[in-house]
Amino acid sequence: ACNAFRAVLTAFAAGDNKRLEQLVSPKIAKEFQQAVKARTKQKETLNIDIKSVEAEIEEMHVDKSIAEILVHFTSDQIVTTLSKEGEIIDNTNQLTNRMIDRWTFQKNLAETGPAWLLVKTESVEL
Repeated sequence: ACNAFRAVLTAFAAGDNKRLEQLVSPKIAKEFQQAVKARTKQKETLNIDIKSVEAEIEEMHVDKSIAEILVHFTSDQIVTTLSKEGEIIDNTNQLTNRMIDRWTFQKNLAETGPAWLLVKTESVEL
């Protein structure tokens, strides 16, 4: 789960839509792609430096051949936005923020392969 968390956020920050489509559901991919498109239009760059991440499974469900796992992530991240000139325009002091997220992953157990897709995200306020 921690590796998936890092992979999704790294692909999102890099604007790697092809990689995102491998990791997330079409609905989530569309949401991420809209954010990437807006950032690109503004000629801004997003950097996400994940200092630490911990995962805890909150719930698991299986309905016929579809399995879902709800994972609670606690991470420490330095998230900065850079202008087209390369200047930090958000989080200029590069502060580490504690982030709490709840992500739901889904897998069709009838299909071969280890792939779980991210199907829902939720940020939790501290």
